[in-house]
Parts: sequence; structure tokens; C-alpha cells
Amino acid sequence: MKFGNSQKEMTARAPRRLLVAVVGMSPQVVTETIWALIKERRFCPDEVRLITTCNGRNRALRDLLDPTEGRFHAFCRDYGLVGKIRFDEDSITVIQDDEGRELDDIRTPEESAAAADTIVRVIGNVCSDPNTIVHVSIAGGRKSMGFFAGYAMSLFARPRDSVSHVLVNDPFESNRDFFYPPPEEKEIVDARGESISSREARVMLADIPIVRLRTGLPDNLLTGDASFGRAVAEAQRTLFPSTALVFREDARGVLCDGVEVLLPPAQYAVLRWM
Repeated sequence: MKFGNSQKEMTARAPRRLLVAVVGMSPQVVTETIWALIKERRFCPDEVRLITTCNGRNRALRDLLDPTEGRFHAFCRDYGLVGKIRFDEDSITVIQDDEGRELDDIRTPEESAAAADTIVRVIGNVCSDPNTIVHVSIAGGRKSMGFFAGYAMSLFARPRDSVSHVLVNDPFESNRDFFYPPPEEKEIVDARGESISSREARVMLADIPIVRLRTGLPDNLLTGDASFGRAVAEAQRTLFPSTALVFREDARGVLCDGVEVLLPPAQYAVLRWM
């Protein structure tokens, strides 16, 4: 079975299809997700982007993108997709802290906040391109990374964008030798050292429904340039406005639902009187 389209079909197809995946130390979710997208949805991504840590990037470069042994290249050869999906080292975004240092892992609240900001930025940016259909996989990485990716899609996703989690049956899930169902049967060794046939593998996509909030958000949030915390606060303020006013003690203005509004003395006095 071949998944590839003719060059004419690939050239004529529009808009661009983009797979964004959060991953950790199990990069298998990338090839598994691509396989399931093509098989179940007829959605062959034109490009893959990963969001991960420094360790996750190194694992992806070794297991997926190694020129000789990389399983992404093997997948493309097996299914007639060589040169049809853009995915290389430049496609990987590594989470960084406030000082620009790449994170090895996400262990602290500060590192979790950095991951949230990176995920919101990447997903917000790709969803701002009107000529791109975005599919986000939340199957890899820390559980918090999947949550942030799903939340970012609630903020930014358009009607044609989607979210999924790839499911793989035991004993193939997280098996170091299993990256996708090959077109021809192969024997794979499981964790107990027993040989199993690749024909027994089941790779399935679970759709993740999301509440789409994009149409209610201010334009300045839709590019993904805001931090995760600010994006959530602005969305909350826009969708559920409050009329609470707090007068500043220095008589320079008011806080309106947490937003500082500076006023000339005369306007401040009239508002305070009212």
C-alpha cells in the first residue's frame, strides 16, 4: 500500500497541511500520527513541526531524522513519501527559559510556564496563516505539554483545524522498535523479549473536541505573541467582561477589571463623584 500522491497532485493541493506535535522521549508518536492521519483522514501533512525539550530534540534527531537509521525517512521510503513532507532539524522548536537556555526537561513551575509560552507562541503563529490547515497531536511529552497544546488550540484554532491523540495497542505502545505499521509484515521484539508480528499492531487516532474561542478574542492575541498567562487572562476578560472598578489611591485613575486606566484629574473626580 502506497500513500503518496502524484507530483501534480502535490503541487496543486492547497492549502498547506501542517502537523504540530508536542513530544518528549518517545518520538514514535510522530510517525504513528502521520500514518494514522493518512490512513484514517486522507490528511498527508506537507510539513511537520515539533515542540520539545533539548533531550527530546536529541532523541528525535537520532530516532527519526538520522540520515541512515532515522525512522521518519524509513516511513517515507516505505510509503512513497520521500521528499513530500518537510521535516528536518529546523522544524524542531526547543523550549527555552527566560534567559534563552534550552530546557533539558520540565521539572519546575518556571519551566512549565516556559513550555506553556512556547506552545502558545508556536500554535498561535501557525494558526494565523490563512493558507494553512493545522493538526495538533498532544500524544507526546509531559502531560502538561499536551494540556497547553490543547488549550492553545481552543484559543487559536479555526473551524478546519483539529486536535488528536494517537493510540497504540499493547505491546506496541512505547516499544523502542515500533514506529508505525510497515507495509510488509515484520517481527518485533516486545519488552519480555518475545517476538510479535507487526500485523497485530493497531494505531488509531482519537479526536479531541475543543471549544473554539478564536472569534471572540481581540486581534492582538491571535498571532500567539502573548504569553500563556496573558492570553488566558485576555480571553477571560474578553469573553466574560466585568464592570468592577477600583479607584487608585494616588487619584491618577482606576483599575477596570484589572486593567489600569489613567485619567486626567477632572475626569477622575467626575467618575469618583458618580
